[in-house]
Amino acid sequence: MTHSNVSQDRPVAGLAIRLFAIAVLSSMFALVKYVGEQGVHVIEILFYRYLFGAVLTGGWTIYRQGFDGFHTKRFGGHALRAAFGIVAMGMNFWAVIILQMAEAATIGFTVPLIATVFSVIFLSEFVGIRRWAAVSIGFLGILIAIQPWQTSMPLFGACVALAGATFGAVTMIIIRRLGTTETSTSIVFYYTILAVPIVGIGMFWVAQPHSWDIIGLLLLIGFLGTIGQLGLSESLRLANVAVVMPMDYSNLIFATAIGFVFWQQLPQASLWLGAPLIIGSGIYIALRERKLAKTKTLSQDKGEAKNAS
Repeated sequence: MTHSNVSQDRPVAGLAIRLFAIAVLSSMFALVKYVGEQGVHVIEILFYRYLFGAVLTGGWTIYRQGFDGFHTKRFGGHALRAAFGIVAMGMNFWAVIILQMAEAATIGFTVPLIATVFSVIFLSEFVGIRRWAAVSIGFLGILIAIQPWQTSMPLFGACVALAGATFGAVTMIIIRRLGTTETSTSIVFYYTILAVPIVGIGMFWVAQPHSWDIIGLLLLIGFLGTIGQLGLSESLRLANVAVVMPMDYSNLIFATAIGFVFWQQLPQASLWLGAPLIIGSGIYIALRERKLAKTKTLSQDKGEAKNAS
């Protein structure tokens, strides 16, 4: 059985793992927001996130697969994923510190919309009128949610979040391609281990002493981030992206609840008007891509059967 076939065999397990991963990552972002407000630099947060993540994923890989789990023939792909992933995560961390959690989460939902555009530009994929319409509606939802002509949502923070979503879209495409031959643990391990020295260079300029409480929270961020990242990668191996992706939108519920409980923040009304357009567009694109992929597979199977006869 090929790796690609395995990725569509266990949809229920994929959905459950995806939902768990989103809940874990929402908790991580809450801690990022807290320590950021305590004066911890974004680069410091990233460094501890990657450092602790590398230790965890390395140990987990050895436990499950031995040192053979580190074998890869696609080091260049991992390096490319690390480069884009670092920028995406840094922007996402920065955005959640600047914005309300629900605001940052909503803008983050543009990843599949941007990924659709990039699939045309970089992969020369065909996108029909229906998906273009969905992309357009999704970006209309962003305009409604952000309302750049108003001052209720910090425009700079919104731009940072959009930049994070843009780099995240590129990362998503790279991960999906890596997932055809690489395990979820190797994808996460090489990402974190390559990110440590890169982000570590920035620590020479921004590192500062912190209390043991803050250090503990930074380590917890690394733990939660690693568990969540492994969960996201594993869900894509167990089920098609169109199946598990709707679970990502539960992040808005988690983010809103956390923001209200710990920061007494409730999103502005415009966000609730724009969010359904963004979410609906993303789900439609995923379902449409799934349908087209099934049609393509059936056509190929018929062609092979015809040639065999």
